[in-house]
Amino acid sequence: MKKHSKGFTMIELIIVIAIIGIFTALSTISLNYLHAGNIKSSAQKVNRVLTELKMDTMSRENRSFMYIYNKDDNYYMWCTTDDTFSMSSARGERIGNSSTRIVVDGNELTSGNHVKIAFRKSNGAFISGTPERIEFSKDDGSFKYVVTLVVETGKHYIDKV
Repeated sequence: MKKHSKGFTMIELIIVIAIIGIFTALSTISLNYLHAGNIKSSAQKVNRVLTELKMDTMSRENRSFMYIYNKDDNYYMWCTTDDTFSMSSARGERIGNSSTRIVVDGNELTSGNHVKIAFRKSNGAFISGTPERIEFSKDDGSFKYVVTLVVETGKHYIDKV
């Protein structure tokens, strides 16, 4: 005579909970690495655009400017030939969201603030007032990438911290 059981044994329940826990841990780790890729991508994009901005400034009559700004807890980058910055008219490309943190020379770039970067046409060095470090990180400080700007020479590079 067969005994029909209704329900799960304790061992079956523990195995299912363990499998769910493993999948949850793996998905959390995957999301962290995905966000780290976005941070790295943002730093690489700024570094690449700095190279293009320098070439553009050296080869054209008008000087070009890069503005990195925070608007509504999102970070944007905008390149223009306009020497003045207006938050209302800026049409930048988003380089970070509310879980991203951008720190310029030790000060977090908060909502409504911006930083201006440009090169001198005469020698390719950065203009005075250009920051020396732009740090990109997750809002908890992990996955930090730094774009270092050498003001005197106009050189720039990325470091992972």
